[in-house]
Amino acid sequence: MLDISISILIPLLNHGKKLRLKIFHERTEYPFVVSGKTIPGKIDLYIYLRFVLKRFDGIYVINNTLKSYFSKKTNGKVPISIINMVVDPTRFECNRISGNTKTIITYCGTLDGDKDGVPVLIESFAIIANEFPLLKLQLIGSLNNKLTRQNIESLIQKLGIESRVIITGPVKRDEIPDLLCKSDILALARPSNKQAEGGFPTKLGEYLATGNPVVVTNVGEIGLFLKDRKNAFMSEPNSAEKFSEKLREALVNDNTAQIGIEGKKLVYNEFNYLTQAKVLEKMFLET
Repeated sequence: MLDISISILIPLLNHGKKLRLKIFHERTEYPFVVSGKTIPGKIDLYIYLRFVLKRFDGIYVINNTLKSYFSKKTNGKVPISIINMVVDPTRFECNRISGNTKTIITYCGTLDGDKDGVPVLIESFAIIANEFPLLKLQLIGSLNNKLTRQNIESLIQKLGIESRVIITGPVKRDEIPDLLCKSDILALARPSNKQAEGGFPTKLGEYLATGNPVVVTNVGEIGLFLKDRKNAFMSEPNSAEKFSEKLREALVNDNTAQIGIEGKKLVYNEFNYLTQAKVLEKMFLET
């Protein structure tokens, strides 16, 4: 069960218990990030944390921080297992076109809000744009929020890079692998905040699976798996200047291709769905 709304959880938990089913919960971020903003939401969140969580047979979380958080909320009485992210790496096997000229930096994901630091990425690109005249920034995703669209478009215009930024709009799931594979650098400028602390960007696994070099901020628990200049280019968060330095390095470093390959190896070894399924199964069988 993925939801945290008590109006959904309580009836389903009651019905499941009557049928003597094991019921598991999955969380990929702090519950207060998406709930508890209004008075009804705060009441809902209180009941969820105080009474509902303890009724699950097990909880799957995405990192150690969430494991600690939910362990305290359940007084250590509910088994908790970590599944960082699940990737089918075979979806991202790339047919590469030979050539040394790097022309596309790509971000794929949520453009609304500031979950993934898209404004910082745009500013970072603008800093290095003149050094690489053929380079373009590709933003894959939809801009549904009118205010966010205005802010992003205004920022692009202010920086004078209108001709250098491509916003694709909505893209079908099956088209994503090809777009990522045909990119030269894959970027994620996630800011340091509570959402990053309690989460783990699953798109990062898809980035790495392509074998393309990845530039990412060192937030949350990303640093437990990725090492700068070994399997990714790691930047300090919340700084366009710092992120632009890592973009530049990824574009000119002689070892960039090998760093991308090491990132791909990590996905096959750690985040492969076949590996993570064993973690899932283990708690199923032991509870």
